[in-house]
Amino acid sequence: MGLAIGKTYTIKGVGTFKVQKATAKGKAKSAVLIENGKETKRINFGDPNMSNAPNTKRGDNYCSRSRSLNSHGFNANTLSRLDWNCKGSKSTDDAQDSLFADYRKTFDAGLMYDCAGGMVASWDGALSILESGECFEIAHAD
Repeated sequence: MGLAIGKTYTIKGVGTFKVQKATAKGKAKSAVLIENGKETKRINFGDPNMSNAPNTKRGDNYCSRSRSLNSHGFNANTLSRLDWNCKGSKSTDDAQDSLFADYRKTFDAGLMYDCAGGMVASWDGALSILESGECFEIAHAD
């Protein structure tokens, strides 16, 4: 669970980023921010000697400790919290819900469109777009 190496994610408030193997010694993963199709910033995060344990007391302890370290955005704390599937001070075992809850609401409201202007017809299609980092648009409800 958590952030998978090789996958691209688009997270509201964080941006589009691809998770890779860490380039820094002593880190488990690396995330590369993608802006306008170009890699613009790299953050190494996570302890390679620790395994994530979402939905456990250990996971809840981590989420509680890291909750107030810094603001949401493209930084090591936010990436680690996504990797641990933190929701507030709790760790959950459902990464998909943790990562895509806001997008699910948009999809359910019929406001998600692909870049060709077609409405995204299925949640699986929406997940495919989100995970691949493809272009999509969100219409605004009147």
